[in-house]
Amino acid sequence: MLEHATSSAEYAQRVIDERCEKTRQKMIEECPSEWRPDVAGLVAVNRRQVAMDACKGGQRYRSTPPPPPKPGRYIPPAQRRNGPSAAASAMADIRAALKPTKEVH
Repeated sequence: MLEHATSSAEYAQRVIDERCEKTRQKMIEECPSEWRPDVAGLVAVNRRQVAMDACKGGQRYRSTPPPPPKPGRYIPPAQRRNGPSAAASAMADIRAALKPTKEVH
């Protein structure tokens, strides 16, 4: 019985590793009838887990760097609103506007 469970689990893992859904179904149909409930159950559990992971934020792997900003969407820090650099830039503009460039007699 232990050998049956090990063999069906290994076969189920091969089915899970297969990417094509049609091939998965074919593999489940072609497996020995005594393995079929175990294999189908393990594949269903894997599908649920993949769906839950997808709902939580997709399948981004930790080793994958974040994507670069899209062109036309990135705002340089000097142009961002409500940031400390924006406040400093605004203060510099005000000081420059108030500072006379010529002396008036």
